[in-house]
Amino acid sequence: MIPKHPEKNNPFPPHQKSLQTKVAELTKQAIAHLLETKKKKFEEIPWQNQFLPLIIKNVLKLGCLKNVNPGMSHYSGMIDIPKSEINKNLPKKYLPKTLLCEKQNQTMTPWKTVLSFVEKIGKYPVMCKPNMGERSSNVQYIMNEAELRTYFDDSAADFLVQEYCDYDNEFGISVEKTENGTFTIVSLVKKEMPFVVGDGHSSVETLIKKLSLPADQKKKIKENAASAEKASTPKKGEIVPIVRTASISLGTKIIDIRDQITPELETVISKTLTNYQGVHVGRYDIRANSLAEIGQGKFKIIEFNGTNGIPMHVYDDKFSVKEKYEQLETYFVIYNKISYGTVIHCIIE
Repeated sequence: MIPKHPEKNNPFPPHQKSLQTKVAELTKQAIAHLLETKKKKFEEIPWQNQFLPLIIKNVLKLGCLKNVNPGMSHYSGMIDIPKSEINKNLPKKYLPKTLLCEKQNQTMTPWKTVLSFVEKIGKYPVMCKPNMGERSSNVQYIMNEAELRTYFDDSAADFLVQEYCDYDNEFGISVEKTENGTFTIVSLVKKEMPFVVGDGHSSVETLIKKLSLPADQKKKIKENAASAEKASTPKKGEIVPIVRTASISLGTKIIDIRDQITPELETVISKTLTNYQGVHVGRYDIRANSLAEIGQGKFKIIEFNGTNGIPMHVYDDKFSVKEKYEQLETYFVIYNKISYGTVIHCIIE
């Protein structure tokens, strides 16, 4: 639990119009202007550009990030934290069956171990993803042994093989630890992934080309789609998902549904972090058929992120660029308060 402290003792004073702040504000305005000029969405630009104003404004505080989630390495889970490290602290019943395939040490995981793992799962498809990676980079939906072998041979870094969680929906749930040690949900979104509708004669790859998405997104979708699926020809009217992992870069639409947060949902999600010591903020990516079923404990945790797991509702199209930055600023304020609180708590201990 993080203790409360008088504002006068807080090393991070109220907002001041310092040079850093002024430069940050000008940078926000420049980004907003460029987006309008180039007719691009905020979520379509590189994350380094998205966060540049916040980095400029908070550069002197970035070193404190390691105190936000002291139970996580890599600056509280900001970058390059192994997914296998995080998964060790989460309830196994909510995790998909997973194999860590090691490629970077002297005892590399042999191919036969990967095959044996898939046999235990019992069927394809499976998901493969880097053990350290962000924004769904190199995450692939694998439909058969040949595709798995290609992924295995081409991967130089450690990766995870996971059973595919075939639920109807994916949700993003951001949490913050409260004074009483439980977690409250501060952001809830539904992720709507793109799909194609069969016409009876076109392949999935051809149908992807016809989508009204930016060319770079269609290219990424084709690169991430399973070869066997791209070559298939769906029946007329058949709906075929073409993205199996929610990613804005792959055309996923983010819908803010914070109005659907319930006490039951908060209770279940809070319990999943009971044994994860030293974690105060984070975001779950969860697959389930519905929010009601999550409240009943029927879901799978695809991933849990630390300080890099910002509340995803800021990517809803209903918010202006100015409003997006206002909400991101609020999140950085939370980071600062938690960082200060954990440091004082350690000194008291």
